[in-house]
Amino acid sequence: MTSFTWKKRVEKQFREHAKRWLTESADDDVDEASPARATKVICLEDAVAKAARLENEAVFYVQNERYADGIKRLQEAIELRDTDARLHDMLSQIYLTRGEDFLAVQSAQRAVECSPLWSDAYQTLGRALINFGEVKLAVRSFSRAIVLNPANWEVRSEDLPWATRVLSRQPTSSREAEENGQQKSNASVVRRRDFLI
Repeated sequence: MTSFTWKKRVEKQFREHAKRWLTESADDDVDEASPARATKVICLEDAVAKAARLENEAVFYVQNERYADGIKRLQEAIELRDTDARLHDMLSQIYLTRGEDFLAVQSAQRAVECSPLWSDAYQTLGRALINFGEVKLAVRSFSRAIVLNPANWEVRSEDLPWATRVLSRQPTSSREAEENGQQKSNASVVRRRDFLI
């Protein structure tokens, strides 16, 4: 039979190629012991401008009812400007629109923490709390919004009266609920946004 010498040639070619490569790389002036110098990355957009751009993109997406993209953009903007209460408030309103009440409450609370003297943050927190089923806390939040901005007619004439009506319909103690035979939970509160057309 015939013997194959192909493998021997490959090994020989590989050795020749490796020797050639080593001699060529020896001529280079690269020091392999020290790491390569890192190149500087220049950011062409500062954090404030990028956050403003992301905020505008989020508004665009929300206006076109692409809420997931809007949430993503706002979260990126919040990473850049964590103490901006407007961004947290906008995020909370998007969560309210989507029906994600717990996330809306968290974002609204963060907006209140960032700007405790801003009445709109308390208004959004109140709306999120009432959707979440915490009516007493919502009434407290709406009252705080009125104290901070007495000229806010929307809270004064719509939100607070509606929250107090819902609160007056709820039983005050568990004994009254048992006597009436109705076990109401805070989650069964009818949401106001369900009636808006």
